[in-house]
Amino acid sequence: MLTRVLEAAHRAPSVGLSQPWDFLVIRDLATRRKVHELATVQRDAFAASLPDERRAAFDGLKIEAILDAPVNIAVTCDPGRGGRHVLGRHADPRTTWFSAAIAIQNLWLAARAEGLGVGWVSFFTPEEVAGVLGLPAHIELVGYLCVGHVDEFASAPELVRSGWAKRRPLTWAVHHETWGHRDISIHEEALQATPAHDISQASGQTVNVIIGGDATSLRNPEDLVVQLGAVKPPSDFGIVWRHARTNHEATEFGIELARDLALQGIAHLRVRVTDRTEQAEAFARGIATGASASGLTHSPA
Repeated sequence: MLTRVLEAAHRAPSVGLSQPWDFLVIRDLATRRKVHELATVQRDAFAASLPDERRAAFDGLKIEAILDAPVNIAVTCDPGRGGRHVLGRHADPRTTWFSAAIAIQNLWLAARAEGLGVGWVSFFTPEEVAGVLGLPAHIELVGYLCVGHVDEFASAPELVRSGWAKRRPLTWAVHHETWGHRDISIHEEALQATPAHDISQASGQTVNVIIGGDATSLRNPEDLVVQLGAVKPPSDFGIVWRHARTNHEATEFGIELARDLALQGIAHLRVRVTDRTEQAEAFARGIATGASASGLTHSPA
């Protein structure tokens, strides 16, 4: 059964047929305990970074089965596989890692067809796990999977069933010809929303949205900075970068942010505008519209 699952993964399409993946099958309990220890440290660090309401919800979630599942599979990527002239890779080297991710998707679907459950654990840095697994320096970890038999398949993912998050509707994700051209515009859909379409999880959590701040504005776990400039800021999950080309687009980006926060279980938004530009004001109006449409409460900070 495991061979069939791995065969399906190995038949995945890849850029230039480079097949950059390898599958490290791990059964040894001692090795899995070491990986579990790494995951526990990072899990605790993530929990400590959460606001109180979110931490309480997180503590009740089962996020890994490293020790419970009979088999762990580390899926790796060799970025140099195939040499210099891999067809289709020269313009976008990321396609190598995308190829490994496709193999994981194949593995997941094949496992499901065999009645097996799969969980992807990411509560550790790839370098830490590479050290435990003895990976060569040129090999990169893409995914760490737990695979095993399950009593049943739930009707929805645990994060949905627990109220941690909800899925985005398909209509939000489909654009036609150019970005933002949907079957119904974001603004129009938000204005038509009724209480029956409330997507809030009512968790009680508040997010402080600071429009125009920077990393120094992130003083509390509830803070979220929005930067609207043309220059992309350094990566930081506390900073959302949205370079709007028009005021209308800025409004739509604001609506999107409010809706996405609602899907993540946020109940209340406090908004502070520190960048008094037309686009910042438009973004703030969008947040107010999106919050109202999503069942969130909203107030100025």
